[in-house]
Amino acid sequence: MKYFINVFVLIVVFLLLNSCIPHYQHHGREFDPSLVSKIEKGRTTEAEILSMFGNPIRTQFNSDGTKLIFYAFTKTEGVINLIPFVPTLYEKSKGNSLWISIDKNNIVTNYQLQAQEFEQTL
Repeated sequence: MKYFINVFVLIVVFLLLNSCIPHYQHHGREFDPSLVSKIEKGRTTEAEILSMFGNPIRTQFNSDGTKLIFYAFTKTEGVINLIPFVPTLYEKSKGNSLWISIDKNNIVTNYQLQAQEFEQTL
């Protein structure tokens, strides 16, 4: 009987030690936010934007011929718990989003870069 109790305790300890695993997630497409400083309103073209950042993850075409292009990337790292009813132990998200307004002549009229960072610990 003592053998079964020892085996049971070893199994429980093993499961508890292996119940936490690293967690990595990426959303969107990574881009270099330092390139935003090269954008000049009224001067930079859509072709130049595409060569700097690549294809956007979203493009919105407006009825007046203008468009909004959107770039975003979020990277999440953490440690999740596989034990039922026990929440994630740690999670950190970091990312950037960039909206660029393009007029009907394919020239940048406005842009906005936002950096986000979020950290949660249990």
